[in-house]
Amino acid sequence: HPRLRELADEIGLILVYPQGVIREDGKAGWTTYSDAYPFYPQPYIDDRGFVLAFLEYLKRTLSVDSSRLFTAGFSQGARLTEFMMARESDTFRAGAAVATSVAVAHASNQPEDLRWIDTPEAPAPILMINGGQDTKIPWDGGFNGQGDYYVSFETSVDFWVEANRCDPTPETFESDGGDIRARRYIGGASGAEVVAIGVRWMNHFWPDLEN
Repeated sequence: HPRLRELADEIGLILVYPQGVIREDGKAGWTTYSDAYPFYPQPYIDDRGFVLAFLEYLKRTLSVDSSRLFTAGFSQGARLTEFMMARESDTFRAGAAVATSVAVAHASNQPEDLRWIDTPEAPAPILMINGGQDTKIPWDGGFNGQGDYYVSFETSVDFWVEANRCDPTPETFESDGGDIRARRYIGGASGAEVVAIGVRWMNHFWPDLEN
């Protein structure tokens, strides 16, 4: 998001943007599964290992507080965020995932072939933001225009609430007019929380930080 750099300058964050492997179609991508998956990228790329090695490089070259590492991403980058929070929650203090789903079956597969984010190995505090008008990752789940099948936002929220063993009854907040609805699930293991924000008008893009 263009405002992230400004926000980092305002509050003193070290902000980095790693680059995923470029696919044959010229688009960057991330491997968000623990084993080979017959869709992309091919061959299997160990992006988990890449992220951890990149963090070690940053620690050697910059003044990094290892107790205050956070990860965030959009779309497939958000799936990488969820993947890293599931497998490396002892490394990252919290994660933020925008416009994603915890399970997908890509165009070459059927809904019964859903690939899920790994069950977290430890409490994994996470913020989730999805849009009600998202045509890439449908709010209610199902197929998108590219033939990919996703589970619903509610299913994704339930996944993290259960994984973090949070109280299933959230604190709720709603904007004037009801366009933005936030839920905060607390009482999780080791104090882990899940915050889920739905933006009724948002399609497949970063939300506006000013609103």
